[in-house]
Amino acid sequence: MKIQRVYLDTSVIGGCFDTEFSLWSNALMQDFRDSTFKPLVSEVAERELENAPEVVQRLYAELLIMGADILRVDTAAIQLADEYQ
Repeated sequence: MKIQRVYLDTSVIGGCFDTEFSLWSNALMQDFRDSTFKPLVSEVAERELENAPEVVQRLYAELLIMGADILRVDTAAIQLADEYQ
């Protein structure tokens, strides 16, 4: 059975350290650790996290160690974004 992938943007990762969102964000992180879901992040989120606090960067590194799939920005993605804008 294929494990469902769940997309994470930077607000979910940072939410692990935010009082308002930590309960849900950390529960989702535990689901990734338990292999209930597989994390999916984008190149865009990766760039956004370059200037994030160290604890957020460490959590992102953990997602990569868990085997997160990374969505790459390609021509088709840029064209689709242009269409939506």
